[in-house]
Order: sequence, then structure tokens, then C-alpha cells
Amino acid sequence: EDEAMLAGLLSFPLQEEVSTPGRALTAAETHIIFDWDDTLCPSSFIADVMRMYAPKSAAPGLVKGPLRSRRGMPRRPPTPSLPKDFPCYAALERHAGLVERLLRAAREHAGRVAIVTLAERPWVFESAEQYLPGLNLADLLEELQIPVYYAQEHTQTASLKLAGVQHKDECINFKSNAMAEFLQLNDSSNSTRSLSGILNRDGYFNLLSVGDSYIEQEAARATYKAVATDRDNLSWCKTVKLMVDPSLKQLSDELESLLQNLGTVSSQQEDIDVEVLTPEDSRETTTATEDLKQQLEKLSVSSP
Repeated sequence: EDEAMLAGLLSFPLQEEVSTPGRALTAAETHIIFDWDDTLCPSSFIADVMRMYAPKSAAPGLVKGPLRSRRGMPRRPPTPSLPKDFPCYAALERHAGLVERLLRAAREHAGRVAIVTLAERPWVFESAEQYLPGLNLADLLEELQIPVYYAQEHTQTASLKLAGVQHKDECINFKSNAMAEFLQLNDSSNSTRSLSGILNRDGYFNLLSVGDSYIEQEAARATYKAVATDRDNLSWCKTVKLMVDPSLKQLSDELESLLQNLGTVSSQQEDIDVEVLTPEDSRETTTATEDLKQQLEKLSVSSP
């Protein structure tokens, strides 16, 4: 039954012929951006469990809405961490450890890593403290120098405006703005804070976005477009779209597979779009996690 729930399919529209520069990418030339809800934090699972068990337990209350909070939505007061007798506590604890391992791995493979969310401040740290037992996210992000961007707080940057990057979906614009701000602020050599300034004439630009919706995909592409104009052979945009509304097991399995193959994905000198479809979208019997692993391993075999 679990395998049926995990059934999915990955689509890799890879280029048959890729113009590859003469040297490998360095970590300093790679930027990795993670979404938070249903990407690192199992928000949908938590919301479902809280609706079922909160009335019967001492656990903090939660409804679906604030997990994807937008402007004008009420903010919940701080609540205590989950009790150890909370359903799936051990699985949440294991997932929290997996999140830490993935962020550490990302920092090894990329010179710059960030979390960009559409939720309202301070949801990322509150949710981690409440629902990811054993993970001190604030200390971890400080150690790894990973910033958190609340996308709704970012208005359109001048660089994106000049590049004509504007989307009809406000959420995509929010995320594009935050991504652009992250790239600008995290480039120590860029005194002018222009997006084009983060690219050394002889350097590469490598962007990897990981999220559970098309918002992250489109936002990454929009930001990449503003950065990488006229640099087709020196820049790459990679997106990994995870499953929508995953169970805790599904999300943990996805992150485990991503962790095992992060180096391969981030080091490829080509544009890559990875998409994990829901069971309803696929006729395949293989699980999403197994297929994810198989497809990512194909990249490893084909890499120079």
C-alpha cells in the first residue's frame, strides 16, 4: 500500500548534445535554493495529523492554512514542541536528522545555499522547533551560513525589472525577487549588487532549485534568465520538483534519494528539470523514490 502511494514518474528533458566547458564546476559557482513547506518540512503531513489527533492530545494545534500563509492571514501564537508520545514522533525525529544531513551536504556542494519560503515570518523557525524534534535549525543555519528569505517581504528588484522578468502569478514574482536578493547579497565581490555582477567573465553560474510546486520552478527560471543572459555555455539552471502534499514517508524518501545524488545533480553542466509526479499522474508501478534514484543515477553514469 505504501508503494502504491509512492508510485510516480520522473521526467528528465535532457539535452542530447551539450556544449561542455573545459573544466568542472566549483562549489563557489553553485547556488542551491530550497523551499520549506513540503520540501524540507513535512507540512501537509503535520497538518493532517494535527487535525486528527490534536483534540485528543496535548500537542499544539494546527490547521492547514497557516502552513501556506499569505498576507493578511492570522498568525498563530508560539506553541510548545511535540510530546514524545505524539503519533509518528520517531519518524519526525528521523526526518529532522535527514533535513540536517541534506543541508550540510548542500553546503558542501554549493558556495551559497538559501531557504526561500512564501510563509510568513517566523514560520520556518517556529515549525522546525515545534515539529522537527532534535533539530536546532537556528544554530544549524547559523553554522552553515544559510539565510532564510520570506519571499512576501521582497519587492521586485531593479535587476529583475530591467531584465523584464515579471510573471502574472504574484507568488512566482515574490520568490523570484527573494532569489535575486539572495544571489546579490551573497556575492562578496559584487559591490554594485547587480545580478549580472555575480558572474565572473571566466566563471560559471550554476543554479539548483528544490521545491514541491511549479512556483519554485518558474521563479528559478525567471531569476536565472536575469542572471545568465548571453551565457548559454557558461550557466545552467536545474530544478527538482518534489511530490505535492506528500506523506511523511514519501517526503523522507525523496530527500534521502536527493541526498544520495545531490553531488551528481549539482555538478552537471547542463539544464535539468526533475519532476516527481503524484501516483494519479503515473501508470508506472515503480515507486517515486525508486524511480527518482534510477533517474538520478543515470546522470551519474552519463557525467564526464
